[in-house]
Amino acid sequence: MKVSMKDGKQAIPGRYARTTAGDMFVGQNGELQGWDRKDLMRTISQLMAQASAGDVEVQRDGRDLARETAESRALTVAAFNDHTSKKWATLGTTIAGKITLAQDREGFMRRLLAKNDLQMGNMPRIRVVDKLVTAVMLSSESTVFPQYVQDNYIFPPEVSVVARVMVKNREINQGSSDILEEKFYEGQEGVMVVEDRYWKQLADATVGIDNPLKYLVGGLTPASFSEMKTTMETWSINVATCLMAGDYWNDIVSNSAFGAWFDPVSQYEIVSTGRIGSLLGIGFITDGFRHKQLKVLEPGELYFVADPAQHGGYTDRGPLQSKEEDGMDGNMLARGWSFAEEISLGIGNARSIIKAKRA
Repeated sequence: MKVSMKDGKQAIPGRYARTTAGDMFVGQNGELQGWDRKDLMRTISQLMAQASAGDVEVQRDGRDLARETAESRALTVAAFNDHTSKKWATLGTTIAGKITLAQDREGFMRRLLAKNDLQMGNMPRIRVVDKLVTAVMLSSESTVFPQYVQDNYIFPPEVSVVARVMVKNREINQGSSDILEEKFYEGQEGVMVVEDRYWKQLADATVGIDNPLKYLVGGLTPASFSEMKTTMETWSINVATCLMAGDYWNDIVSNSAFGAWFDPVSQYEIVSTGRIGSLLGIGFITDGFRHKQLKVLEPGELYFVADPAQHGGYTDRGPLQSKEEDGMDGNMLARGWSFAEEISLGIGNARSIIKAKRA
């Protein structure tokens, strides 16, 4: 997966990209350019469109792309050809560290669910605030199950997340541009995106238990927004996050009622995580800035989600592990790494989420 390249050209880091008018998206103070609230929202729209098209990378921050790419490639080639030291294994550890940072910074699952401490030798358990409700847990990579909650804890089983990322000898010989960056994104797709899809499986499984699927006729409007907020509050649950596909941003920008109340994020570092603003205390997050291969939501999908303490939790057993792989891959010479972790996750209250879909 080559997400840092488009038509043979390297995508521009968002911090140094330009609008269609030729202005920088981001000023020297690290803030997005915008004369007022509406102009700032238009800047976010353009940045999201360019990021989604693969022209801009909001996660990459380097300025001297030619120098960075040359250095990264030289480091990768030297480690690939060195079978006497631990340079290749060290590269894998470096990538694992970058993926771990991305999980906490950009991953939906880890931001929407509360992290629960898990000691070695103990079984996972997640504290729930409300009893006599229905929880939904992940029991395997493709199976979820509901459970009526009568205690203060739920006990979701652990599942393995494993991503195998390989660098083929051909990629080294043919001079691929930035191999290390490409492999980081492959690892991110195999770990962080998998976590986010697990959360989405659970979220979709709650539909119809307490809250039916909400069809948004005419898109997201102040009226439908208010209705979903009121529905959640009827259960004595406070909405904390609106997670939405990128196409809903146009609904917000084009509606003057939203524009008067929506508070867009101006700091680029925050926007690059997918957090674009807030409305009435509800934070808005989107995967619209992600490359298409890292997206989790389908167009027209939107979720109202409670505060993590009321919504659910997850456990893990430490940072992502990396193991060197060396050998044949599909009848081709290759070296690579396996990245692995053990996690558990569960939504502790089906009332803590409303799924909506564009009608």
